Amino acid sequence: MTITVKLKKGASRSVIYDISRLVTSIGWSGSASEASRSLDLSVVQNPFDKELISPEIETGDIVYFYTDSVLRLVGRVVSKTKTSSPGDVTVKVFDFMNLLLKSKVSYVFKNTTPEKIARRVLTDLAVPVGTLKRTGVAIKKWIVDEESAYNVIIGAYYRAYKKTKVKYMPVMDGVKFCIVEKGTDSGAILRLDENVTESSVDESAEDIVNRVVIYDDKGKKIGVVQDKDSIRLFGISQEIYKKEDGVAPKEGARALLQSPTKEAKISALGNIDCTAGKSVTVQDTVTGLIGRFWIEDDSHSFSGGTHTMSLTLSFQNLMEGAEADGAKPIATGDSVCFYSTGGDKFHSARKCGTGLVAPIKSTVNEAVKAGKQKCSRCWR
Repeated sequence: MTITVKLKKGASRSVIYDISRLVTSIGWSGSASEASRSLDLSVVQNPFDKELISPEIETGDIVYFYTDSVLRLVGRVVSKTKTSSPGDVTVKVFDFMNLLLKSKVSYVFKNTTPEKIARRVLTDLAVPVGTLKRTGVAIKKWIVDEESAYNVIIGAYYRAYKKTKVKYMPVMDGVKFCIVEKGTDSGAILRLDENVTESSVDESAEDIVNRVVIYDDKGKKIGVVQDKDSIRLFGISQEIYKKEDGVAPKEGARALLQSPTKEAKISALGNIDCTAGKSVTVQDTVTGLIGRFWIEDDSHSFSGGTHTMSLTLSFQNLMEGAEADGAKPIATGDSVCFYSTGGDKFHSARKCGTGLVAPIKSTVNEAVKAGKQKCSRCWR
């Protein structure tokens, strides 16, 4: 595999430097529940060696990362660490999806699809638009008030998911923002004693939801969906669903049911196609990991001509969304949150706090004033 790293100095400059020979190690990673993919570089620094002189890497510079001439990430330098003695400079790069997290927007949408919503938000923020998965689902009415652009787009597609049952995921194709179907096959097969070096499996019933009570917009109870087998085994763990326009109440409620979770971790020889949001086939008889699994997190390392990877695998293919598991927004002061009077934490969504009693809708600032602390499970 040929690794290429290029550097563009400043947004207005046209000169691009090839710094590949100065890069000693690379970390390339992403998560199905995080907005941006990231790149961590170690770059040789020795001002006394004329053959190693390179352009100074500064925050704001643009970095291009290629494997075998295929562009894997283009992003902006957000931080660097440099010492006074000769050695490596460490650099952190995020792709441009990170900008959508920091940009707040307000809209009133009527009778429009998620793909049209995404295109409008991206166009307003001058973000190049790539392929946007078509849903054909019209959102009757949706008022967005000072929400991050990223959450608006994901929230729109999550509303479509409740009807189509197709999981959607944002990815960057170079500088273009795209929405693709989550869970497409990576084509990789991981086998014990062949390309897998270590594996483990964790199981948890901590976050189960096995009964969902449905209410209309006037607060009247109109239905219940439940998993009777789960209730017999674990007892009742209940969630509330409020009827939404354009969504069948029972379908929306079923999307909140949560079975016990299993999570696997695998270390293996690197495969460049194994990235978060895709699926992978595993054949590991020792841990019982046999079949197709979804990649929730990936971390690839390139050093000394060796490519290795660490993957977190899920037994369920879940979609990120405003009320979905795995959605981890940034807790800014005016972010909407939920808490109960007797609880000590505030949550980004009602579902995270499955034990919330009469949840209070508030903002992070007000929750902090009320003595609540951030739930690390649902906030970044």
